[in-house]
Amino acid sequence: GLTTQTVRRAASSWLPQHPGNVVVTLPPRSFNPRFASPPVMVQLESGLTAAVLERSGAPLASLCMRPVVVPDLDEELAATVLARVARELRELEQRPGWVRVDSRPAQILLAAPTDQFSELVEVLRAALAQAEEDRRPAAMAEGGTARRRALRLMAGILGVAEGSSLSPATLLRTGNLSLGVVAEDAEAASDAIHKFWTADRPMLDSATVGPVAPVPRTREAAAGDDSVLVTALELSITTDEAQALVLAEILAARGAALLREGSVEILNPFVPGHRVLLVVASAAATMDTVETSVAEGWSEFTRSTTEEELAEARRRVAGTLAGTWSGATGRACRCAAVASGAVQWRTSTDLEMAILSVPIEVANATLQSF
Repeated sequence: GLTTQTVRRAASSWLPQHPGNVVVTLPPRSFNPRFASPPVMVQLESGLTAAVLERSGAPLASLCMRPVVVPDLDEELAATVLARVARELRELEQRPGWVRVDSRPAQILLAAPTDQFSELVEVLRAALAQAEEDRRPAAMAEGGTARRRALRLMAGILGVAEGSSLSPATLLRTGNLSLGVVAEDAEAASDAIHKFWTADRPMLDSATVGPVAPVPRTREAAAGDDSVLVTALELSITTDEAQALVLAEILAARGAALLREGSVEILNPFVPGHRVLLVVASAAATMDTVETSVAEGWSEFTRSTTEEELAEARRRVAGTLAGTWSGATGRACRCAAVASGAVQWRTSTDLEMAILSVPIEVANATLQSF
């Protein structure tokens, strides 16, 4: 239930992720954002897409930038590239007061007073100009651990490996970026985006030629004792976001049933043209041992859920997303996801309601299809 202690615990986990302060509004003085205006979509000729959410009286102007197509499916290397952008931002004389880099999804967030949004866009462009000149591949992009190699093989199967190494120049090209914005004036924010993202950039806007990707491999040797098996669970392209999130939570809680002596991780990457969950099984054993263990535990791993298990998964997902998508920066992240095509716009209230009402019949039908 809602008590002073639970509110304090929630605030202590929320504040480190968001700048500013917490305002708790309780009934009967409650705000229903159901009829609040959705973000305005801005599409530039360069291919960049932005979703601008106007919120008058917002304490901060927030900007979230994320790449659309990410070759590494756990997005750790992409987050490393964005950390280079954050480093450039912090070295600028007019650096923003708040910068954060996230992974899963890989994104960079900036926040400033509401009257400084134009300056926020300008410094981000300046930092990008410095980072984009770096064509060196991200650390461990070509080799790496067995897990890294297995995820790279799966990226080739899903068609997002692009046949090239991951570098700032390839990841941060304008046509591969999406922006999410929360500002006091949507029109002024859109004008700022047009102003600073339509400058001439002949090197990046010109056509590029890359190597033809070979036929994807499914196995590759790696140094070390670990063996990693990545399994793609294809969902219907029309599967609702809430359903995918709840299914991922159910499967993550069942990891021990799939591989008792090792680890099982569930990834939910955004892959254009696909709706997919990835099961990453790792163990210090031979690949034959890992495959046999996964095959033996698969029926238990994908068994039908119960009302109790589903209700617990719903609550965990709803609680996590309530903190993730709230606040000015959380809404900016949601807008960036909308601009990238990963999700559709929903208010936090609507998304929470959709998660808490995922029907057991739909969950079980999907689990049985695996």
